[in-house]
Amino acid sequence: MRRGVDPRTILLFAVAIIAALHFGQDIFIPLAVAVLLSFVLAPLVRLLRRIYLPRLLAVLLVVTVAFMIVAGIFGVVADQLRDLASNLPRYEYTLRNKIRNIDVSLPADSGFERAFQTLRQVGEEIERKAAPDGNGEEAQSPPAPAGPTPTGSSSQASEEGSEEAQGPSVVRIAPQPQSAWETVKSIAGPLFKPLATAGLVLVLVVFMLLKREDLRDRVIRLAGAEDVLRTTAAIDDAASRVSRYLLMHLIINVTYGIPVALGLWVIGVPNPLLWGLLATVLRFIPYAGPIISAIMPIALAFAVDPGWSMVLMTIALLIVLEVFSNNVMEPWLYGSSTGLSSIAIIAGAVFWVTLWGPVGLLLATPLTVCLVVLGRHVPHLSFLDILLGSAPALPPEIKLYQRLLAGDEQEVEELTEELAERMELEVLCDEVLFSVLALAEQDRRRGALSTAQQEQIGSTLVEILDELIVDQGGAPAEAIPTAASAGDGGLCLLVAARHQLDEAAANLLCRLLQRRGTRVAVVSPRAVARRALADLEPGRVDRLLICYISPVSLHHPRRMFRRLRAVFPPPTPAGLCLLHAEGDAAQGALAEGVERITSARMLLDSIPGKPTGVDIPSAELRRRA
Repeated sequence: MRRGVDPRTILLFAVAIIAALHFGQDIFIPLAVAVLLSFVLAPLVRLLRRIYLPRLLAVLLVVTVAFMIVAGIFGVVADQLRDLASNLPRYEYTLRNKIRNIDVSLPADSGFERAFQTLRQVGEEIERKAAPDGNGEEAQSPPAPAGPTPTGSSSQASEEGSEEAQGPSVVRIAPQPQSAWETVKSIAGPLFKPLATAGLVLVLVVFMLLKREDLRDRVIRLAGAEDVLRTTAAIDDAASRVSRYLLMHLIINVTYGIPVALGLWVIGVPNPLLWGLLATVLRFIPYAGPIISAIMPIALAFAVDPGWSMVLMTIALLIVLEVFSNNVMEPWLYGSSTGLSSIAIIAGAVFWVTLWGPVGLLLATPLTVCLVVLGRHVPHLSFLDILLGSAPALPPEIKLYQRLLAGDEQEVEELTEELAERMELEVLCDEVLFSVLALAEQDRRRGALSTAQQEQIGSTLVEILDELIVDQGGAPAEAIPTAASAGDGGLCLLVAARHQLDEAAANLLCRLLQRRGTRVAVVSPRAVARRALADLEPGRVDRLLICYISPVSLHHPRRMFRRLRAVFPPPTPAGLCLLHAEGDAAQGALAEGVERITSARMLLDSIPGKPTGVDIPSAELRRRA
């Protein structure tokens, strides 16, 4: 028997990997960037290969074009920043006047008002001290020390007196002239690390694109060649998700950045091309990127325009574009391509920025996608998919059962409305409502579910179905028909076999049959136990169905069938509804001529009739406000 992996071993490996990622970021950051770029550029290389271009030429062509685009963007940004820096002194006077003229109406003794007064005083003091001919008092020279005057000539005494009157002399240390090598080193030193990183990324991208198949084979061998299917699925899933995410995100960002640049140009904000490019790039940072990209043009519009119209128009432009991008472009192009939840995106951003700093913000979402794919295809890491994936953590039936146990009526209503929008009524009963009753039956067998809880769960499910049928045009009656009050002839009799959960299943089937226009009645387990069926004439029943939600075996259904056959002998058709059968109840034979029904859809298909406008009865156990 194969033993599972010790959780402590997994935790130890996780700590070791996180430590290696942090302390080895100089190696892992270029590697991660190169992998992501290879995901983006690989489809273009495959496209060129399809037109029979040699691999080396296709890779060099794609990488060269991508490098030229990136270099061009950096060149434009550098030129725009240089132009902005040269023009900033022109905006200083407007900015000071606008701050000085801001009138904040606050109570005189409030803390905010005192803070504003302090800021104004500090600003005025800074301006006064910075003025070359300001009104500040000159610093007084220290008095000459008292004491006897040393002997010497009168000229020397006069010179010393003049020096003392002028105060202490200022000594300036002139810097030593730098050699040519020191000058080059001071300029190239800060640029060496980013240039070396960019070169390493470029080499890795070319290598990965050239040796793509070989690297894939090595990953498969490393992951385990005996499970090629799972490894191939994981690689393809990660590549497709990351490639789609980056491509769709790039399209969304470009469709946001171009209108930003054009709108700021029309408004008159300086350097609109710079802000459009920065908006395109910064939107790769989840959540914080759009805010950062919006602050800078708003601050510049505040400094440039003496009034407030430019600031207000800039804010309105960015809000409109952000709303359009979030509510139109992203649902259309982006959708759920990454498979990440919103919380996972935030948690991933916090994790990677803690490990790798600002670069981690740009890489956070693609790397988190890779973790989710890893958790989806590696059983021991499935917790990653559960914690970070966008798939629901619980199936609908378990969610509904948990809400019922918690007594949260509002969440029960919201969940059933959501399910009813994407499921047909019969499918909802089969896949959700009957599954909830089966879960309750499991807890009942363990003794964990009280009789009151069984009754509450059954009545709530019946009430849910009543409300859904009413929403589709049905009209509830005041009482469900019973075997004694169902009238004469043409009756389908539903017998609830054992307890409240079976009775709830029979009541759900009763509503579905009534919706089809079938005359139906329900017999409770108490009526069967008291042999009350003897009061019903056999000729009034055209069809007999025994309802079980989840029997473990066929022993009880056989006894129930013999008991009912004594009252309703052949040729009355008889059927057994095993809605969630287990064990030999699902496989074994019951009796000849007994129809086996395993779903509401099968029952409805076996009974002729079409939906009519008949009234749908409400449950006897219906909870009323």
